[in-house]
Amino acid sequence: MSKVTPLKMEYLFQINEHTMKASAEHLELARRFTFYFDDKIVSEKAVPAGEFYTDDDCISELVENYCKNKSGVYADLFSRHSDKVKLVAKKLDFQIENCGIKMMAHICIEKEKYHIEVKGANSIDSFTGTFQAVNFSEALEKVRIFTSTLSDISDDFSSHISELANDKVEAWIKWES
Repeated sequence: MSKVTPLKMEYLFQINEHTMKASAEHLELARRFTFYFDDKIVSEKAVPAGEFYTDDDCISELVENYCKNKSGVYADLFSRHSDKVKLVAKKLDFQIENCGIKMMAHICIEKEKYHIEVKGANSIDSFTGTFQAVNFSEALEKVRIFTSTLSDISDDFSSHISELANDKVEAWIKWES
């Protein structure tokens, strides 16, 4: 049985030379939402644990409430000059478990680029891919097609594993040490 456990979601923004970050961190019994301006926490909120599908809504609400209810330079920049605020990246971290095997996944979305890295439990073995897509739906479909193709090729490779593993050159010429 497959299981996806969310760990963290993060949005990075920029306005002029200022940076902003809004994040959702999944803890054991709660979710912690934080809003940073130039690496300083300006707002935070804890809510009961829940589905990561609602993290986007909670982050939007946190930033919106901050801008409505606070005064000062940070609230003013975001609420009055939102047309100048640019989204830099969206990052997602989660754990994948399938048949007792656990892996960590990290996705970084930049404008029309989806960088995906999956690491094994030893944090050494990893698989990395970059997909060009206009939205998450297209990126996910490309990942699905890509992994399905790899799965089919894996079946073919496994039927010829002895031939593929028989490296006559390596037996003769050793790797540089």
